[in-house]
Amino acid sequence: MKKKVIILISLIVIICVVVILEVISSNNSDKIKILLYEKYGENFKIVHDSGDEYNGGLLPTFNKTGYKNVIASPVNNDEIKFSVRLKSKPLEIANDDYVSANIAYNTARLIEKNNSIGKKMYVHISTSEYKCNGKITDSFFDNIDGQGSIVISVYVEGVDNKLKCKEYLNNIIADLNFDSKTTGIIRLYLIKENGVEEIKNYYKISKDIVKVENSDNSIKTKYFETPNKDYFINF
Repeated sequence: MKKKVIILISLIVIICVVVILEVISSNNSDKIKILLYEKYGENFKIVHDSGDEYNGGLLPTFNKTGYKNVIASPVNNDEIKFSVRLKSKPLEIANDDYVSANIAYNTARLIEKNNSIGKKMYVHISTSEYKCNGKITDSFFDNIDGQGSIVISVYVEGVDNKLKCKEYLNNIIADLNFDSKTTGIIRLYLIKENGVEEIKNYYKISKDIVKVENSDNSIKTKYFETPNKDYFINF
């Protein structure tokens, strides 16, 4: 009987601790969403809480840095996911990748809309850190400050073999009309049948787990028509 009471008390304690942690986590999420709203004037949701940050390096320690990391997303667009690094006490945003993630998403959709070729097409983009003055709009470069770089990967399935690939890539860059502070690289990948959807799904899963990053070397290489990164130009 005594053992059963001890077990019951232990379970109650564990449940209480879990509930308390969930309440604390929920409160933190609400505070983070308020901080993001104050910064960007938009509503966000927290899609992943990476927890506290610890000192690392060659000799990792268990000492907390006083920062934590989360992945956030605009409430009206699940496809844009970005990392937020927060100072814990007091809770405030140290830095975040929203501007970069927004630029990447909007630029990719713009290319797919205005430069569509082949049977299927998917564009993935990664960017370096940018600074933003004011709210981001569809003409996002109107509010961007600071030097940045961008990597554009265009995946196309069923493309006409008469396509002049480098001319096509140059036309994309001309259409985007980047400012003089933006540099980067654009690559065209010729993809095997049914490969574009696989690559798109790969990136979607990656975004659901980690911050938006460039990851060209992965299982998706099996879908290339040729073993090389087919065509690229720097700008």
